[in-house]
Amino acid sequence: MIFKRLAYLSSAIAATGLLLWACGGGDEAVTRAIGAAGGSVQNGSAKVVVPAGALSKDTNIAIAVVGSGYPAMPAGASRISDIYALTPHGTTFNAPATVTIPLRSAATAATLWKAEAGSTQWHKVSGATVQAGSITASVSSFSFFAVTSGEDSPSDPPSSLPSSNPTSQPAP
Repeated sequence: MIFKRLAYLSSAIAATGLLLWACGGGDEAVTRAIGAAGGSVQNGSAKVVVPAGALSKDTNIAIAVVGSGYPAMPAGASRISDIYALTPHGTTFNAPATVTIPLRSAATAATLWKAEAGSTQWHKVSGATVQAGSITASVSSFSFFAVTSGEDSPSDPPSSLPSSNPTSQPAP
C-alpha cells in the first residue's frame, strides 16, 4: 500500500514539474530597487545593469521568465531563449541599461528581440553581442525580451529598435 502511495506521489510531482516546464513557469521574479546611483539585478543568468544617472528615482526593477502576455514571435523564428519580462514595462532610462539574456544553445549568432507590453510585434534590438552562452545589448527601455537563432530572423518585423538611443520611438 505504501509503495502505491509513493508511486502516485512521485507521478504527481513529475507531472507538476513537466507542466511548469512546459508553461514556462516555475521561475520567480527577482526584484531589486535601483535608484540614481545605479545597480544591477540578476535572475539566474539573466541580468540587468543600470548605470549611475540612468534612473532619477528609486524603481523596483524585476526580471522574470514568462509564459504568456507577449506577442507571437516573428514567423519562422527559432527561439533559443526563454522569454523574459523586464519590468516595470515601459521604464525608460536617461542612459542605456545593459541587458544580458542566457541562451538555451551554444549559438554563435543570435538576434535579440524586444516587444512592448500590449504590442503585437517584436522589434530587433541592434548592437547585441553573443558571448559565452548569452546575448548582451544596451537598451533604453524595458518590456519583453527573447532571442532567436541566427543574425536575422526569416521574417523580420518592419522596424528595428536602436539599442542605445533613448529618443527612439518604437514603430506604431
